[in-house]
Amino acid sequence: MGRPAILQSHVAVELKPAPINPNWILEGSPHARNSELTRSSDGRAMTLLWDCTPGKFIWHYHEDETIYILNGRLVLDDGFGPPKQFGPGDVVLFPAGAAVKWHVEEHVRKLAFLHRPLPKSVGPAMNAIGRTMRLARRLIGRFT
Repeated sequence: MGRPAILQSHVAVELKPAPINPNWILEGSPHARNSELTRSSDGRAMTLLWDCTPGKFIWHYHEDETIYILNGRLVLDDGFGPPKQFGPGDVVLFPAGAAVKWHVEEHVRKLAFLHRPLPKSVGPAMNAIGRTMRLARRLIGRFT
């Protein structure tokens, strides 16, 4: 039997402590919490609800992460250009490997969409498989 095509969650969930690495904290004592809302069948993508109290820290991204800010205010500094302020309704992408300084000015709540990218060595093989599959579909289409 297959998996449902629609997996539903809601942001009215209980958040559990998700401590920030103490070595990453620069100022204050920010406390973070989260709850997993969804996860892909291969485990490479997930959606989290996350919140954090005021403070400053550097976040090291091991996965691609896109966030949608629901509430609060923060300033992000990636070291390229001036720091930028973000708030409700803003969407930000952090690529895997990035390190970004967060200054949570006002308790922040966000949706986070995480994606674990495939290793770079796998990319060419996946492209070749995709080309082969497209060619096979065209050839099958000619004979049906």
